[in-house]
Amino acid sequence: IITHNVATTSLIIAIKTTNDGQLTITLPRTLIDSVFEGVDDSFIVLVDGDEVGFDETKTDTDRTLAIVFEKSAKKIEVIGAYLAS
Repeated sequence: IITHNVATTSLIIAIKTTNDGQLTITLPRTLIDSVFEGVDDSFIVLVDGDEVGFDETKTDTDRTLAIVFEKSAKKIEVIGAYLAS
C-alpha cells in the first residue's frame, strides 16, 4: 500500500516481508522530486524510521530508487522536496 503525506512531502510504502529484499520504485518527477535551486538533490529514505542509503538512476522524467530492506521491515518512506497533492 502506498500513501502520501503532503505536509512532509513523502510517500509512505507499507510492506509485508518474510525475507530480506529490495524495493525498486520509479518515481515520476511530476509526482515527487527532490530539487534544490534547480539541481537534483538526494531523497531521504527511511526504513522503519531509520535513514538508509539507496541506489538511484535518473532521467529527465523520473528517478528510480533501489532500496534494500531487512525481513522485519514494515514501512519505507521516501521524502522529497516536492510532492504533488
